[in-house]
Amino acid sequence: VSNITTSPIKIQVSPLSTKSYSLVSVSDASCTGVVSGTTTVTINPNPQIADFTVEDNVICDGSSTNLVVTLQNATSPDYTIIYSVNGQQYTAISTTMPATIPVSVAGTYELISVADGNTCSITSSIQRTIAVEDPITIENLQLEGSLVASETIVLGTELQIAATVTPAAASLVWYADNKLLSSTSNPLIDSPYKDTNYKLVATGSLCPGKAEREISVKVLWPTVITPYDANDKNDVFPLSDNTSELYSPGFKIHVFNRYGKLVYEGLQAWDGKEAGSFVLPGVYYYIVQLPEGTVKKGTVEVFKR
Repeated sequence: VSNITTSPIKIQVSPLSTKSYSLVSVSDASCTGVVSGTTTVTINPNPQIADFTVEDNVICDGSSTNLVVTLQNATSPDYTIIYSVNGQQYTAISTTMPATIPVSVAGTYELISVADGNTCSITSSIQRTIAVEDPITIENLQLEGSLVASETIVLGTELQIAATVTPAAASLVWYADNKLLSSTSNPLIDSPYKDTNYKLVATGSLCPGKAEREISVKVLWPTVITPYDANDKNDVFPLSDNTSELYSPGFKIHVFNRYGKLVYEGLQAWDGKEAGSFVLPGVYYYIVQLPEGTVKKGTVEVFKR
């Protein structure tokens, strides 16, 4: 190096690998000095991103997970990691590799750059997404079907109770009057024969938590039958559409006239007859023992057009 006019002297070097440099001599316009000295320039490799992952892509509300940054050529902590969450930039420092960064916000995470303790760095644009599962909720229970009016149905109607549950992957359990039902479907399909309180219990599939909601359904029993017509409509009691076989098992039916005389006793629907002949038109009293042992009482009119 010649023609140096300033001191101290700076000599720029750009080695491609680690090299040692030795000072051999220094001279001015008149004299040559005797000097010695050696220095080594160490070339540290730039870190390379091996992986950028998230431990859990979906987390529960109020919980957290970890971003994991893995480098190749990672030999010099501390590591400075710059990343963004939904466009907002953050910086994390890690003394270990792989580096873990705790996070708890839903959104898109982008790894921007990583620098090691030697200030060697690498840039990135890798993105990962984290979703937060909301607490489980049952927004409503609603009766469905053309035969449904409000929360009242007619005996023999197949009802459907639809639930709006969030998240949709929740596990469902149905109860009728606190008795566990076998169905776990949504909507629930049932054919109650008495006023029934339905309860749905939803349990989160991923996150702990439980939600409950109830709906009460009133069942109307027929008040009139017209057995004389024999047209398969309103011919029998207790059903009004000639589908008595659906409700006969487990029913024990007693029908009395207005004088208290028993005119029918049996396990099948009453066809409006006593001893094989149609009874006179009028109001009759019934006592029906239901399958679970409770009793249904009321009146039914036998009507002749």
